[in-house]
Amino acid sequence: MRAKRNMSKKHKNPARRLTRIYGVALTFIALLTITGQWLARRTLNAQSADAIVINISGRQRMLSQNITKNALLLGQCRYDMAFQERQKEFRKVFNLWQKSHHALQYGNSEMRIPANYNSPKIKALFEEMSPFYNAIQLSAKRIEKLYCDDSIEVQKGINTILSHEQEFLRLMNDITFQYEAESHNKVEYSKNIELILALITLVVLVFEGFFVFRPAVQKVFTFFKTIFKQQTQLERYIQELHINEEKLRQQSEELQQKQVEIKEKNQHLTKVNTEMERHHQEISNAFLQVQKKQKIIETKNQQITKSIQQALRIQKAILPQIQELRQILQDFFILFRPKDIVSGDFYWAFENQKYVFVVIADCTGHGVPGGFMSMLGTTFLDEIVLGKNIDTPNLILEKLDIEIRQSLRQDETNGLSGMDISFVRFEKEKQELTFSGSKLPIYVYQNETLEVYKGNKRMVGGYKRKRHNKPFSNLKVSLNEGALVYMFTDGFIDQSNPKLERFGTPRFFELIRQNSTLPLAQIHKNLYKGLEEHQREASQRDDITVAGIIF
Repeated sequence: MRAKRNMSKKHKNPARRLTRIYGVALTFIALLTITGQWLARRTLNAQSADAIVINISGRQRMLSQNITKNALLLGQCRYDMAFQERQKEFRKVFNLWQKSHHALQYGNSEMRIPANYNSPKIKALFEEMSPFYNAIQLSAKRIEKLYCDDSIEVQKGINTILSHEQEFLRLMNDITFQYEAESHNKVEYSKNIELILALITLVVLVFEGFFVFRPAVQKVFTFFKTIFKQQTQLERYIQELHINEEKLRQQSEELQQKQVEIKEKNQHLTKVNTEMERHHQEISNAFLQVQKKQKIIETKNQQITKSIQQALRIQKAILPQIQELRQILQDFFILFRPKDIVSGDFYWAFENQKYVFVVIADCTGHGVPGGFMSMLGTTFLDEIVLGKNIDTPNLILEKLDIEIRQSLRQDETNGLSGMDISFVRFEKEKQELTFSGSKLPIYVYQNETLEVYKGNKRMVGGYKRKRHNKPFSNLKVSLNEGALVYMFTDGFIDQSNPKLERFGTPRFFELIRQNSTLPLAQIHKNLYKGLEEHQREASQRDDITVAGIIF
């Protein structure tokens, strides 16, 4: 009895020790897993806040330029009603600019910007920006309270804004780049921590394999070996019994054979059942992992969609409003249909005492990349035409080409991003149209004839090749009263149907020609209908923009 008790203790103690080690290892792995999940969630939350801050800081540059644009337009207003309308738009942009600036400096729960978010370096940049921001703010507040007759005071405010704008934009760019750099550093830090946790988890698993599973397998092997010995002894006793009992020998042998078969079948069934349970557990674990990853992907998709929706609102704010176009153009329509939420196509218009300028452009790519290019295009057009008073179409395109290549450092990086542009300038007194194009033509319908005027085979922006040495040219067209000018990107022409057949230039030209005698609203409706009938259930290939204008 004492020997059996010692054997029982010997078997119980290793099992208890292995169970204790196994429990500690599983607890440690669970802690590592929870820590990794916590770090991943914290990284995602930080990236969400970083994305909002970077987006708002980038928007500040466009808002400041919009303040300058509206201030310049205020200076050109000569009537009280127009001045008040423009002043209302100026006030709206200015208030958003102030609110965003304050939120970036001190935080804003409404905009989801935490307080004390800024690093010492960013705070120093905001401190350096303070004189320029205060100067622009004071001038803008003074302009808000002036009237149309106070043109001298308005001009003083405009001059102050213009003199401080460049430094403000430069420092705003530095702040945005610093935000991006700090966000990147946070992500890299989290990645390193997660890598360390993963390595520790692997070490624990190796430790568990050597000091838990391996001893357990050895114990099981010893147990089966003991059973095998006992079985051998039992077979010997049975054989001895059969020698003494001849009559029962045959029956005993048959019974023994059946027992062996049943045992083998039981062992096989046990093995199959164990394997099935293991596979079921693996499938369950894999399914849980897929569910977790799917939730992460859905969360990221929602965040990306919100960011793109914010980019759309910014783009809509930059594009000329219909009310503005009605003040500039006699009659017009615009068919504007982005492929994705944000468009790589854009349109732009401006009027001074002598000319009316209109631009239709197709930027490289679509969606968010195309949207960023369109914002660059409108911003530089404002700087070139409004800020630098360049009014010749081909010279404006040359300057725009230089600005894009310099801003994107394309001569250093061999970048290919750019845009195709159709640019027209209408001279009011002479009723004369000057056209300069970058790979895009215009159609002019007058005297019952539709004429095609082609632009240069050269893109605005992109790495400068030999063909860029040929300058942009101007084409002059005398317009009769009621002449209709069509400007468009290639999205309509390149749209395919379910059979992958393009709409094509000849068919587009004929559709334009057949409808040019109708009112512009009907032309717009018929173009849209023709596009829908051709496209049907096929997906849209590119951004689509078509404009018809009577100057």
